Amino acid sequence: MPRKERRLKQKQKELCEAAKGSGSLTSWITENRKDGLGASHDESDEKMEGEKDDDTVHQRNDSLLGTESQEDTEVGGKPGTSEVIEPTQNAEIEETASIQEKDVGVRETEHELQIAQTVEVEEAASQEEADTRGRQTFSHLLELTHPNDPAHVQQHNIKCDDSFIQFCNSTGPCQPVLSSFPKNEKGRSFQKKWYENNTWLEYSPSLDAMFCFSCRLFLSEEKYINRKTWKSEGVNQWRKALDRIKGHSASESHMCSMVRWNNSKKRSLEVAFEMGDRASQAAKDREREKNREILSRLLATTLYLARQGLPFRGDDENPSSQNRGNFIELVEVFGKYDSVIKLHLESVKQKQGTAKRPLVSLLSNRSQNDMIRALAISVKRVIQKEIQESKIFSILMDETTDAAHTEQVSFVIRYVHNMKINERFLQVCNIHNTRGESLENLVIDLLEENNLKLENIRVKVMMVLQT
Repeated sequence: MPRKERRLKQKQKELCEAAKGSGSLTSWITENRKDGLGASHDESDEKMEGEKDDDTVHQRNDSLLGTESQEDTEVGGKPGTSEVIEPTQNAEIEETASIQEKDVGVRETEHELQIAQTVEVEEAASQEEADTRGRQTFSHLLELTHPNDPAHVQQHNIKCDDSFIQFCNSTGPCQPVLSSFPKNEKGRSFQKKWYENNTWLEYSPSLDAMFCFSCRLFLSEEKYINRKTWKSEGVNQWRKALDRIKGHSASESHMCSMVRWNNSKKRSLEVAFEMGDRASQAAKDREREKNREILSRLLATTLYLARQGLPFRGDDENPSSQNRGNFIELVEVFGKYDSVIKLHLESVKQKQGTAKRPLVSLLSNRSQNDMIRALAISVKRVIQKEIQESKIFSILMDETTDAAHTEQVSFVIRYVHNMKINERFLQVCNIHNTRGESLENLVIDLLEENNLKLENIRVKVMMVLQT
């Protein structure tokens, strides 16, 4: 490449860099024209002038669009720069819109729930009002001579709903036994002996007609809707009454209604039995809870006397005795400040005063021994768990003779638990003799009884014999 061209390109490069860094280029162009770059500088001048003209046009457009440029400036851009929305801003806008839509949906859902709750409350109120009206009507019927008279349905405009069916089931068919039934023109009348073999048959004194109790309440199929004779109109043709009764009892519609009536009575009995069972179970639960509260207090008394090493029984534990023993006397003290023990003692005294055997007093010597035994089992379980966790242990056996000259052996366990040496007394057992074989069998039996393994013993058995 010729030297002149390289110099020209270098000057053009300097011109471009100067155009980027400076706003006034006239002086610089004038100085560079002296170097013989007139043509290129002229082109550069034209280029710069074109750029200035373009800047002027852009300034006019910016002045014409002042409102838009101001909005762009407020949004976060500098004056004269176009706003560029980044993807994060688009995501924030979409997230805000979705949150607003969710808020609107939540408000609409809450409004719908409020409307539904209002409707449910209104329906419940209307149903309660209807039930109240029904109860008032039925209470009015109970004041009448024959509350289950079939004529009341039309006279009082009663709807045959579940509540009315339940009321009729409780009262049963209307079967009055009058001294004399009204007679028709031919001297015939209803006979009370017709009730005997027809439990469904009922008589209306106000209408002087027969009705079917089961059909009147339980026959609701559309195909039987026109059969109103035994349901609402009644039968009073006494000359053919027996034939009518026999024919109706053999009809299909009557059999269907009888089946439903029997099922309804079974359901009523099941409901009654279920309610009785619930009441009995609730009474048992209350009694069980009361006994647990009483037993917890008596166990606390037993634990106190056992830890202090105090005797339980007294020489004379009769109610008239001045000192009935530590256990009963301590329970009497609790009864002065604890309502549960107080009520229990009063009930026991009441049973004893009526010469009846009390249910469960939990104060007898057997009950005291049972509670002591239960506490001993609980303590032994804790000791056994600690020994199983420590895995290794040693045993100590001490033999002695009691006042009755009976050989007894105490069984003690020594082990380490939580970096602490413990010696726990487990039990005392009788032994016939102190020979080695007997003692070996005794040790094996005691280990098996307490769920301990013979191979975990790390120290030989120590025997201390006393005579």
